[in-house]
Amino acid sequence: MTNLLLQLNSMILVISREEDISTDYFMEWCAFMNLKVIRINEYESANLTKSILLCKDILDVEFEIKGQKISLSKIKSVWFRRGALRHYSSLQHDEDFLNREFKSVHQFLENESATLTDFIVFTLKNKRSLNDQNHYNANKLITLYTASQIALNI
Repeated sequence: MTNLLLQLNSMILVISREEDISTDYFMEWCAFMNLKVIRINEYESANLTKSILLCKDILDVEFEIKGQKISLSKIKSVWFRRGALRHYSSLQHDEDFLNREFKSVHQFLENESATLTDFIVFTLKNKRSLNDQNHYNANKLITLYTASQIALNI
């Protein structure tokens, strides 16, 4: 797997939780292997709307995380480790805005954020991926049974 990742010279996107130690170890391994990787933690503020390019043959979304601009077209692999990718408008966290009586505007922003998040998760499904943020609560019995059917020792 390492050789394949190195050959692809690709960026890996990891969606996790800040407190997940396994993701920390994976990030250290990627650094050791000189792999390009970006981690987004579940409640991390990510500006997912720098730009969206949507044409007949082109689909790309550019976002910013930790001051680094990332283009979905540069991401070749995704690991949905824990948590979920979510977009938050800066106004959704603005206390002055929230304290005012703008509940309908706030609801509109939440709906728009959910739509954008769903679109980005949809585009990530076309990448090589491990897991899926919509299937974190997998039935372990079904998973174990499936593993046994393909001759994995469980």
